[in-house]
Amino acid sequence: MSYPVYMLFNLWGDSFRTFIIALWMILLLLLLFLLGHRYIRDLNYQDRFLAYGGVLALSAAIFFNICFYEPFSFSRGIQAYDIGVYPEVAAIVFANHIAFAVCCLVTYLIFREVFASEWWGIFGLATLVAGSSYLFWSGNAKDHMLTILFFTIVVYFFILFLKQGSYLHLISSFIAVGWVAWVRPELGLTLAIGLVLLALFFAYRRGFRAALTTLVCSVAILFGALTLLLNNYGLTGHPLTLPWMTVEVDQGLSAMVNTHYTVQKIEIAANLYHIFVNPVFENASGIFQISPLSFFAVLLAVTLGYLLITRTAVHLEPLDRRYIITFAAISAIVIFAYLRSLPGLGISPGINPDIRYLSPLYLPLTGLGLYALKLIDFTERDIITSLKTLGALAVTVLPLAYVIQQYLWPSSLATQLTFLMWLSYSFLAVAAITYLLALSKRLKTEYVAYALPIPLLFSLVWESVVDFRFATVGWEGYHFWIPLVQYVWYMQYHIFPF
Repeated sequence: MSYPVYMLFNLWGDSFRTFIIALWMILLLLLLFLLGHRYIRDLNYQDRFLAYGGVLALSAAIFFNICFYEPFSFSRGIQAYDIGVYPEVAAIVFANHIAFAVCCLVTYLIFREVFASEWWGIFGLATLVAGSSYLFWSGNAKDHMLTILFFTIVVYFFILFLKQGSYLHLISSFIAVGWVAWVRPELGLTLAIGLVLLALFFAYRRGFRAALTTLVCSVAILFGALTLLLNNYGLTGHPLTLPWMTVEVDQGLSAMVNTHYTVQKIEIAANLYHIFVNPVFENASGIFQISPLSFFAVLLAVTLGYLLITRTAVHLEPLDRRYIITFAAISAIVIFAYLRSLPGLGISPGINPDIRYLSPLYLPLTGLGLYALKLIDFTERDIITSLKTLGALAVTVLPLAYVIQQYLWPSSLATQLTFLMWLSYSFLAVAAITYLLALSKRLKTEYVAYALPIPLLFSLVWESVVDFRFATVGWEGYHFWIPLVQYVWYMQYHIFPF
């Protein structure tokens, strides 16, 4: 996947940063042009002031990037302890940048299709990027971002299948399942079985012919998994034998089943607490801390459960019910893929800065959280209010909160994350109470629009801490591509040394 980028880096050599800066500036200029062409006539004077301020900020960024420019050295490490900078790993890092950008586009399309609104699509994208670890995984040489991209494509085409009923979309979704299996076989196998069963569940009511057609479409999974099968054959000599199985006593497909799906003893409550709320390892964070909308998914489940028990009418369209079932089922599939590993996910020191193997969960849980907001008649006006509030907090409070933490605990990642955990859960509790009051018609939804961005803000602070202050922990020893960002990064270590 990263080979074309590797060839590009070899073409530019140590001056490839010139290409990166030019591409970055062109994309920002294009974004400002498109926003201005599309919305400038509808903006008030305050919004126009912000738009023109963005143009001036971009001009200043271009100027400082030229001033601070220097070649990006690809020299290898001289000493054994020197990580060095290798072109092939740099290519993987940049390929993850591209995967993140494509993932953002597909995420927007998912929520736009689900809620039939551009603003809901933008809001879903903003809450997912702010309330997930996707930004972190987009900047290192791990494979999690690629897994997330293929997983997002699976969800997108399955949503299109539910909405339009086209089996071509279902086939596309199944092909993408094979791609997921190529990157993460344990997740791909579970996703293949679970998604086929889910598709058959929806097809069952339309008759035997629809169910049979759905079953035939599932053959596309094998087509998508050709990359996995060929890779296995080339490395192990057998298409169903994964490379890591060659060092196991129990080789073959049964090895993966025994490793990932058989369960001996699981303390469900304790394990879920460590995964979703507070991991044992102090340098890791729980899913609810990073993704406030994931907690709103729990509120949705409780609300719908209460309405069903009390036999209260639920005003949801049939298609919306399918979407909710899909998001919930896909969330369960991701958890089931790591069922045997469940006891160790929340206590392992190697799983940080979040529960990274469950990172695909952020997408379906965010979808459920957005449906929780839809349940209280959260309008596009509330979305705009929430986005403006989050933007204002990100510009003003985010840098201040970051600087305060570096002043107080400059060398302690664990202390900073613990502090952020308590702040995040405190304001998440406030947002949840506000939501419940709005659900009971005791508050306007406008209060939820103001309360929700605050825990999202602390998710962004978390991102800045793990991704900027302690970047060398997960960035494979790389500094940043953009010269101005790299200069600020070095400057913080001079002001707040370890």
